[in-house]
Amino acid sequence: MAIKTDTIEKIPQWVTTYFLYGDDSALDPEDKKEADDFYDRLINKGLRLICPIEGTESEFEPYPAFGLACDTIDWTAEVLPEPPHDKGARAYD
Repeated sequence: MAIKTDTIEKIPQWVTTYFLYGDDSALDPEDKKEADDFYDRLINKGLRLICPIEGTESEFEPYPAFGLACDTIDWTAEVLPEPPHDKGARAYD
């Protein structure tokens, strides 16, 4: 049995609505690409974002999870479960 592991990611506040609800209307194309690239890298590391942690807003974070220094909020990320070993199965449906 695998042990569930959580990590904390300092996510820029400007991307919170996009990550929570998929609403990218406030993002310009470059910001959306940067957010999508970060998320893809996270998945490739075997992690997924779960939710923001209430009360962890930072007014200025010099080293956010991606992008330039900005206001952030901490998010819980968890290790993805092992993908099925059946070659016909899709890993994370």
